[in-house]
Amino acid sequence: MDHDTEYNDLGDTVRVRVRVPGLEPEGGSCCGSDSNAEPRAKNATFDGPHFEEKGYRVKVTVNKRSHEIAESNIENAIVPGECYSQVKTGFLLLFLKKKSPRQSWESTIRAGHL
Repeated sequence: MDHDTEYNDLGDTVRVRVRVPGLEPEGGSCCGSDSNAEPRAKNATFDGPHFEEKGYRVKVTVNKRSHEIAESNIENAIVPGECYSQVKTGFLLLFLKKKSPRQSWESTIRAGHL
């Protein structure tokens, strides 16, 4: 992936933090969305995020510059209907709900298999 991306195992979810230069949340410092809504930002448009059992994809356009963020072969399964996103200044956060919440993804993250 070409983006500055950080992964964190939060127990029953994995947070994917992607740097998107210039991204500004709508309203305050952060706005979230549920799994059925697109994220909102005052200066960006989104196609997605689209979650699948073994991947996700989203296209963010900020100031006429597009950023495509995708993983298509995640080692561990997720629950697409329970994944969601948030917009923070300069970052898009994706929260992947683990299919097996007790399973740690730390070794997968360290090995770069996410």
